Amino acid sequence: MPSQPDAPTTTVDGNNVVIDWNAPNDNGSPIRGYIIYIRQSDNSTFSVSTTDCNGALLSIRTETKCSVPISTLRGTQYELTWGSIVYAKVLAYNDYDSSQVSTVGGSAKILTVPNAPIAVSELYSSRTATSLGLQWSIAGYGVTKDGGSPVINYQVTYTTGSTTIVVPNIADTKYTANNLVNGANYVFFVQAKNSFDLSLNSQLTYMYCSFVPATPVAPTTSVSLNKVIIKWDAPNNNGALIDSYSVQIK
Repeated sequence: MPSQPDAPTTTVDGNNVVIDWNAPNDNGSPIRGYIIYIRQSDNSTFSVSTTDCNGALLSIRTETKCSVPISTLRGTQYELTWGSIVYAKVLAYNDYDSSQVSTVGGSAKILTVPNAPIAVSELYSSRTATSLGLQWSIAGYGVTKDGGSPVINYQVTYTTGSTTIVVPNIADTKYTANNLVNGANYVFFVQAKNSFDLSLNSQLTYMYCSFVPATPVAPTTSVSLNKVIIKWDAPNNNGALIDSYSVQIK
């Protein structure tokens, strides 16, 4: 019978996990195939994926590796969650008998992007005539939300007209965009980033860059017949039409 194989390795290759091992000594009788076991989510049970890792196939037997879709590993047979490490073990057999099963090996961690940020809204304390603020929440914690890898930072994208600004590597869950065009419309969205990649876009947030009017300069007063005329210049409206004035007389 063949010698005991060394522990296999596991690596992520796109949407698949590759299980790779070295051919053991056949001890004088050619190896006819391998049985590849993959550990399930309970961390103790091992199953064989005969569809993707049929060690009797010439190609797998020759290359001593097989490839399993991550979708299969997350399916009902294995039920691995995002962030799980894929562990495997291998047995070789020839015409005489089967080898001992290898020790367990593997380091491939299956990841995906985190969920998009939620509760995106204006941060009103940041609003000025040329600034707009945004705040948001992470979409939850744990492998069902962060894609199996903690959120590292965030990316904010905002557009006005044909201009798009991308701001990466934001550590906080809020951001203030400065030097904006007063009186312009802006559209914002946020993405979360983990070690795998950026999330999908959050909901769009629409904001108009405007602020309270500037302080009027001191008015002038004059007498015309039996009336006092109070006159002032319109101040900068900071992007929004002035609806009315409040006049106070001492």
